[in-house]
Amino acid sequence: MTSIAGENPAVALQRTPLYTSIFGAAALVGLGWFGPQLGTGWVFALLLIWGAAIAALFAGLQSWILRAAGSTAMSRGRDALGRTKLGASRR
Repeated sequence: MTSIAGENPAVALQRTPLYTSIFGAAALVGLGWFGPQLGTGWVFALLLIWGAAIAALFAGLQSWILRAAGSTAMSRGRDALGRTKLGASRR
């Protein structure tokens, strides 16, 4: 299975933490070294880059966890043994 970009999704999922860590670290280093000299617009842009990197990191981790859990994570109202959970509607 390939993604829209033609890349294996598993490989792209493995690269996500690396890329988001690099962008997030670069934004924080930029803020730390140059923050006082930069204008408000640049500080805001660096904070947006950092926020997007953190959001992408958490989305990548969530995707990895859901992929590792497989169909168990997507079962509706049942635990790993197939028992109905409390409060789940029965169909």
